[in-house]
Amino acid sequence: MSRMTLDRLPDSIAKADNLPSPPGVALQVMRLAEDPNARAEDLGALIRNDPALTIRLLRTVNSAANGLPQTIDSVERACALLGFRQAKTLALGFAVADSLPVVGPESGFDLEEYWLRSGLTATAAEVFARHVSPQHADLAFVVGLLSEVGRLVLASCLTSTYKTVTARESWPSTRLEREILGFSNLDLSSAMYTEWHLPSDIVDPIAYRDNPSELPDDASTDVIRLCRILAASEILAGVWASGAERRSLNWASDAAWHYLHLPAEDFVGIVDELKYRIEREGAFQTVSPPSAVNVKSLEEQATERLKEAVGRSTSGSRVAEMLRAASGTSR
Repeated sequence: MSRMTLDRLPDSIAKADNLPSPPGVALQVMRLAEDPNARAEDLGALIRNDPALTIRLLRTVNSAANGLPQTIDSVERACALLGFRQAKTLALGFAVADSLPVVGPESGFDLEEYWLRSGLTATAAEVFARHVSPQHADLAFVVGLLSEVGRLVLASCLTSTYKTVTARESWPSTRLEREILGFSNLDLSSAMYTEWHLPSDIVDPIAYRDNPSELPDDASTDVIRLCRILAASEILAGVWASGAERRSLNWASDAAWHYLHLPAEDFVGIVDELKYRIEREGAFQTVSPPSAVNVKSLEEQATERLKEAVGRSTSGSRVAEMLRAASGTSR
């Protein structure tokens, strides 16, 4: 499977005049990122001109750095504390998110669930990354936050058509989207970001989230790791958002093992950390965690998986089979 581009999508979406455009701040951030002489202070001066972006960056930094003796009250200090790479990643993610289209009530699209799942996916991706690839934690958050923007665009640009999809499933799978539309929200998201010249570290994990094994042979180690983090995060966020039964949480544990080789006891810790992050940051306060984790059950499953992994690939696991089925085929 190759990555979608806008010119390969149906005319109804590729030529829609209300597709979102990359915000000016995001373009400036990208240009600044390409300047080898750019400093965190330069980025701070740019962000300071966007009040909404300033508020979100300061809120994020102060939430993450609540052990500091003083509140971070300036963008320049925030950028200096984060460093150029992390500040750039967060600013780019927030700027793109702020450019999203407005979806009216006539679309029948559940905006509350969209933002719930997006926030949970972003936070889960960051938490997973801190365990398996700490240097990617901030980028993983942004990838998670932006991964399903295509749903908003479909609800805004193809309102009546997408209603036929959501009528069959309130939160449509990518399989159903491809069956009815010929492409999925992930295809659309990655196509837009390619058109906007966002880095491949953001575009490719989204494009191949359903099937990380289909990433191109020349995909970087960073892209492969981020794609696997996103795949595991989307499953955990979906289980969490739906308030599913314990067996579904075990399914998310299977995904964490399959994609990231995280043992059951580490997964239990991640669930606890995700719950703590949600409660500490005051986000998604209406969201209850899934049913209590049965640690013994997960440990038993982990032992069985370890046995199976000896001399045998994990590619045949139930999770892998499910995700291959969910990816569907383009018309």
